[in-house]
Amino acid sequence: MIKWQQLELFLFEGDNNMNETVEFDQFQLLEDKIDSLIMLISQLRKDNGALNEKIQAQDKQISDLAQEVEGLTTTRDKAKERVISLLEKIKQVAV
Repeated sequence: MIKWQQLELFLFEGDNNMNETVEFDQFQLLEDKIDSLIMLISQLRKDNGALNEKIQAQDKQISDLAQEVEGLTTTRDKAKERVISLLEKIKQVAV
């Protein structure tokens, strides 16, 4: 009888060890997934920072180009006015 009780105790302890192993494996899997998520979040934050820097650089470039276009438009309008003025002078001489 003692041997059977010892065997049952051993088998019962074995089940506990098995359950503990399964639980440990699940915790390990969870820990691995959390570590992966932390790495992913870290990488996404770096990428986000880099993209924000690119956006700022492009916004500055857009602003600079808009100012350049405004300057060219002003220059064109002044040139147009001078040409019209010269054409009127020519017209007066031709009459």
